[in-house]
Amino acid sequence: MKTSKQKLEDLLTTPGYKKYLNEQSLATNLAVQFKMHRETCKLSQVELSKMMGVQQSTVARLESGAVGISTSTLQKFCSAMNLKLNFENYKEVIKNNLSDPMDVAKYITEVVQLEFKECYDLTHLKLQKLLYYVQLHYFGQFLNPIIEHDFQAWEHGPVCPKIYNEFKNFKDNIVFFKDVNGDSKKLTDNDRELIEFVVSRYAKFSAWELRQKTHSEMPWKNARKKGINTLISLNDMKLFYDITEVLT
Repeated sequence: MKTSKQKLEDLLTTPGYKKYLNEQSLATNLAVQFKMHRETCKLSQVELSKMMGVQQSTVARLESGAVGISTSTLQKFCSAMNLKLNFENYKEVIKNNLSDPMDVAKYITEVVQLEFKECYDLTHLKLQKLLYYVQLHYFGQFLNPIIEHDFQAWEHGPVCPKIYNEFKNFKDNIVFFKDVNGDSKKLTDNDRELIEFVVSRYAKFSAWELRQKTHSEMPWKNARKKGINTLISLNDMKLFYDITEVLT
C-alpha cells in the first residue's frame, strides 16, 4: 500500500501517475493528492501556508484544483513537503490539453499583423523564435507547455519541426496570417493573453536579433552541448524563466 507521498510523487515524476487520472482533470487529481498528503502529515492549511511562505488562501486554491496556479507555488509546496517534481514527466500528464503549434502560430501572426500592424519582417525564422518564447513563458508561468510539440536546438536557434516543415520553403519571405493553416479560435483567453504579451515584448526585435538572443541563453546552449538538433529541455526552460523573470 503506497503512502500519500508516494502516490503524489507518482503523479509528479513517474509514468505511474496515469492510473490516477481516470476521467478527472490533472488539477483535480493533484488537489486530491495534495490535500491527502497534507492531512496525512497532520498539517493544517495555516501550518502548511507558513511552511511555504504563502497565504492560507493559496493553499486553499491549490487543494481546490484551481486552474492556472503558478509554478512557484507548486514548487514551494513540493519543497515544503519534500516532494520531487520533474517537468518533463509532468508534461506527459497534460498532453491532451496542449494546442496545435499551427493554432498558436496563427494567433501570433494575427497579433503581429492585425493589432501591431507590423508585417515587414515576420519571416519563418522570426515566427519560430516568437513561438519558442511563447512556449517558454507559458511553461514558466503555468507549468504547462502551450503546444504539443517540442523545440529542438538547431543551428539558428530553437525550432519546432512541425512549423519548419510547413514554412521551410518561405525562406526569407514574409509569413502572413492567411498563410498559416491554424485556428486561433481554439485557444483560450489565457493563451491569447500570454501570446499578446510575448509579441509585445519580442516582436520589436529582428529575426536575427532573436536568433542571437536564444543562442546566448541557457536552454539552447545546454541542448547544443548534447548534439545537433537535440530537444530543448523543459527543465532548462523553467529554470531559465525562474532566473530571468521570477528572481529578477
